[in-house]
Amino acid sequence: MSRPQMFPFPSTILCLSLFLPALHCNNNLLCYYSPIMYRNKTFDLILTECPPAELCMTGNGRYGNHSALSTRGCMASTGCGQIHPLRLKGTVYTMT
Repeated sequence: MSRPQMFPFPSTILCLSLFLPALHCNNNLLCYYSPIMYRNKTFDLILTECPPAELCMTGNGRYGNHSALSTRGCMASTGCGQIHPLRLKGTVYTMT
């Protein structure tokens, strides 16, 4: 007497639930992130996913003619090309 073939239902459901999220495609950008930090400091960049309405950015902080700060990450496109003052430890830098 032969055993009836049974469909491995629980293991198939588990397998599909693990791999279906990988098939979900999105159009969000992957950008490198680093916090605002002094130029002479090092930081291991972190890959991050930007929200749908944001772009990758790199920021440069200047004190007079000296490039002193840097940052990377995501930001709204409306902030691109703008200049913002940033006070850090009592010094005001110009962030672009």
